[in-house]
Amino acid sequence: MAMLFLLRWEYPPPGDPTYQLAYLTAGREFNFVSWELGALLGKAGQALSPLHRYLPPQSRRQIVLDYLDLVQAIHRTEDEINRLYADPQVADPEAASASLRVRLARLRAQQAREQLLVEAILEEQVATVLADEGFAFLGEIVPPVSFHFTPLPRMLVISPRDEIRQMEAVPLQAGFPVDQAAALEAQVDERLNVSSLVVPIGGLALYPAMTLESTSLPWLAETIAHEWTHHYLFLRPLGWQYESNPEARTINETAANLVGKAIGRKVLERYYPEQVPPPPRRHRRSRLRRQSRRPFTSPWRCGRRASTWTNCWPKPGG
Repeated sequence: MAMLFLLRWEYPPPGDPTYQLAYLTAGREFNFVSWELGALLGKAGQALSPLHRYLPPQSRRQIVLDYLDLVQAIHRTEDEINRLYADPQVADPEAASASLRVRLARLRAQQAREQLLVEAILEEQVATVLADEGFAFLGEIVPPVSFHFTPLPRMLVISPRDEIRQMEAVPLQAGFPVDQAAALEAQVDERLNVSSLVVPIGGLALYPAMTLESTSLPWLAETIAHEWTHHYLFLRPLGWQYESNPEARTINETAANLVGKAIGRKVLERYYPEQVPPPPRRHRRSRLRRQSRRPFTSPWRCGRRASTWTNCWPKPGG
């Protein structure tokens, strides 16, 4: 009988909230290992068949610009779907957004076909500028410039109904559709008697670098160079100390910011000159401010004795 009291559960009981949450999110969670393996396999396939190296520079440039237009169309379609689900006047957002979701699936499929080629073009452009700036080792950039576009991962945040506190947070698949997010929130709220919300999160420092989808080429060029700098420092003592103390983290981020801005701008100047941001405007000082800087001329003539002004009298003509 004593052994019965020593037995422990190997698995949570079916009514356990953690078990129920895992059941509700099964097949929908973001798998970081799978993402990493998929990104590495995609990069390996691109390396075995480097199509971008056989394209003329003008074609490479146009492929990148067309891809950014495609991403903009995807974001615009997603915004339209989100507005339908957020509009209380729409009784059935799933039916109202059916055609938009079909269009979104078609655009995403086209993006999947073009993404690796665009990544390879941008990686080579950034690597070329890095080599010109003296970062090459025996003619190669080490580690190679590598990044992977990805939609924003989502996070299912669980809180009690009667207080503001995070109980659980479950990472969901990247690009989790808004209609499925709404359905999942309703299921979790009803089953667990909690308040849940699916929210986006930022990227993560992986290799290849997880880079958020963007239509801004200046931001992309800077971000790719920024993340490569972290990869570069990771092979050196400064990068090893990133998590050791706030000062080391600040130095790492400062170095990555400086390199990212400098290299990103050179990439634009070389390959996309029309995308180079204009230099910051220097604001002219107002006339009043300029006048305020003039030395004050008093209408009184004073003599000074010790630390006090004495014997003041009006100036001639004052």
